[in-house]
Amino acid sequence: MEDLHKLGNLFEDFVYKKDLKRKQIEEEESIYQPSQKKSKKVHSLDYEAFKERVRSFADPSWCLHIQPASCSLLPQNLARYGWVVRNLEEKEQERLVKCISCRELLYLGLPDKTSATYTEMVARQEARVTGGHQEFCPWCTSPCPASWTLPSTNTEEMLSNACAMIPFNTELPWIRRETIKQLRYGVDVIVTALDTKYTDENYNKRVKETVAVLAMCGWQKGTLEDTLCDCFQVRRIGLWNFVSIQKELDRGEDIRVARELSGDTEADDGEDSPKKKEDEGLKYFDPIREHLVWNPIVVKNESGVSGWEMVRDSFRDCDTTQTDKNAKSAESQECDRDESSSGEVITPLSVLSKVRAMLDLW
Repeated sequence: MEDLHKLGNLFEDFVYKKDLKRKQIEEEESIYQPSQKKSKKVHSLDYEAFKERVRSFADPSWCLHIQPASCSLLPQNLARYGWVVRNLEEKEQERLVKCISCRELLYLGLPDKTSATYTEMVARQEARVTGGHQEFCPWCTSPCPASWTLPSTNTEEMLSNACAMIPFNTELPWIRRETIKQLRYGVDVIVTALDTKYTDENYNKRVKETVAVLAMCGWQKGTLEDTLCDCFQVRRIGLWNFVSIQKELDRGEDIRVARELSGDTEADDGEDSPKKKEDEGLKYFDPIREHLVWNPIVVKNESGVSGWEMVRDSFRDCDTTQTDKNAKSAESQECDRDESSSGEVITPLSVLSKVRAMLDLW
């Protein structure tokens, strides 16, 4: 029995010490091994975090009031100061925002625009956007750059979005000719770049013009299949809800054949006929009006200029600047040629002639 007790104690010591050693090793590893979960530092120069905050303003209550681009109550301006929507599921908390740093809550409700206190309430709520943070909250003095709230005029970004959408080909929504004409100069610039990139015949001119207009108006390929979305991925549209390029071309061909068979020689309605696809429940896509009312493409500045007009004019400004540079360069070269051609060659005979002329005058 004594030997059995000794053997039991031996096993107990062995198991205890082994478990203790393993526990010590695990504790040491947990001390020296860095934690896998690291909190992300949020700062005002993080553009992706800014767009993520804007993405939270998907509730329809933010579309009830049309405000100018300078209004602090627009979702993009609220996100610039660190505000996000608190809870989209609870409808009784519409227009309630929360600061991502100081966790302060703001209710930014507004009365009807016909109310006598509407203007006063807008001014009061705008002041709370910057002054509603806690005392030492960094968003009071360090908001995101104001340029992030404006429509993008980066040609390379537009070309990249156009290239991402062009594989949709004729399934893209049909855009009316007058809309393309409004943005004609920018469309020509992007189409020229697309012609260089896509030299095959898979994409016709109409497809390239369509993706150019969509890119200029702030649309891009959506994360879901056969969808488009705005730059903040708040407004999503399915291509199946609109008249496509292919369907419109088929419709035009059907009308043409029907008129030929009936002997009708009158001019047709044109490719931009206002006739709707009512039987199929489809409508024509407007790349400007389909945006939410607070999207930078739609909102107007103090001068009454819409965002899409700023994008259009940016192409004209670039062309004017380049034209002026070319004109100045040509003028400078012309002046140099004139000076070199008008310069006289100095010879002894010419000097003598000048001297004689001076003596005659004397």
